[in-house]
Amino acid sequence: MMRSRISKQEQGFTLVELLIAMAVSSIVLLAVFSLFWAQQRSFKQQSELARNQAQLRAALHMVARDIRMAGYSGIALGFDREPTLYPIRPWPMEGTTVVLDDGTLLPDDPKYGQSEAIEVWGNFLRETTTIAGQHLGGSNTITINNPGLLVDQYVKRILIGNESVVSYHEITAVSGGDTVGTFTINPPLPVPIADSDVVAPIIRRIFFVKQEDRTSGALTEPVNFLVRRTYVADPTKPLNTRYAATNTCFIDEELGDHIDYLNVRYNLVELNPDNKPNGNVDTSPDTAGSQTNNPSNPCRISSIELQLVSKTWGPLTAQGQKGNVPLTLDHVQKIQPRNIGLSNYVCSATPALTAWIEISCPTSGTTFGL
Repeated sequence: MMRSRISKQEQGFTLVELLIAMAVSSIVLLAVFSLFWAQQRSFKQQSELARNQAQLRAALHMVARDIRMAGYSGIALGFDREPTLYPIRPWPMEGTTVVLDDGTLLPDDPKYGQSEAIEVWGNFLRETTTIAGQHLGGSNTITINNPGLLVDQYVKRILIGNESVVSYHEITAVSGGDTVGTFTINPPLPVPIADSDVVAPIIRRIFFVKQEDRTSGALTEPVNFLVRRTYVADPTKPLNTRYAATNTCFIDEELGDHIDYLNVRYNLVELNPDNKPNGNVDTSPDTAGSQTNNPSNPCRISSIELQLVSKTWGPLTAQGQKGNVPLTLDHVQKIQPRNIGLSNYVCSATPALTAWIEISCPTSGTTFGL
């Protein structure tokens, strides 16, 4: 029998060499996988940061836009001459456990404290219509040109006036056609009004952070949203009953999620001896009330500082869980409302009309154009 011979070129690895090669390959693969996993975590985190950054900017823009419109009516100095109505209402939240009128509890932030809220009133539609014909003082029924401006947007409150007088009313009933509509109002007209006097829709909005449980796959966790709440006549009711006192409701719009905190600070002006703003900025220390989240007299507000905070959790742990320390995004903007301080306000704490009904509007089949 002849014995075969194997040349060196045909020889394989020894067991020791194979084990060493496998160990080195495992180390290299582990390093590559660790680098890939770290890059994945970093990419996810940066994507969340970019997303939250964009949401903060968009939400802050929308809040600032509405605050700049606070007090706008479309009637010359309309809010300035209506003593029962002031376009900005502070909601003092700092260091307290205060809830909105409907019972909504604003969330606490472990770093910043109780989230705050701000309420604004104005003609956010940026349109007006006119009175059709003459109406005597004391009348509680008026005719309005282009009633669709009010009816189609479910407007509940209006200002009526001209360059010399203005009054604030609640719509309690509507009838008529598309060109001219008949509106019942409360309170009645205080003085006569003339044909072509201006009718301005007045809308109430509140901005606040709300927390809800949201489910994604098998995970349910609390998520904070920045909400814009708008009060309207119930859009699901037929026209002949829509404006009854019990049919006022609110519609909540989410302006952005994962927004954890809203802080509102008000910069104030000095008052004259007769308790009216003199236009000069109050430069006294904060303890004297030059900047506060709860001004004792809202007529003193000159500008508003908004702060929105969003958090993105740090890199995932090796087990795929959220990191313990979140990364915080913090945006601050100073806003000068364009339509306050145009005259000497004499404002009351709340509008002297029927209280708003604090119920959420049914949303089925509802379209809302504000």
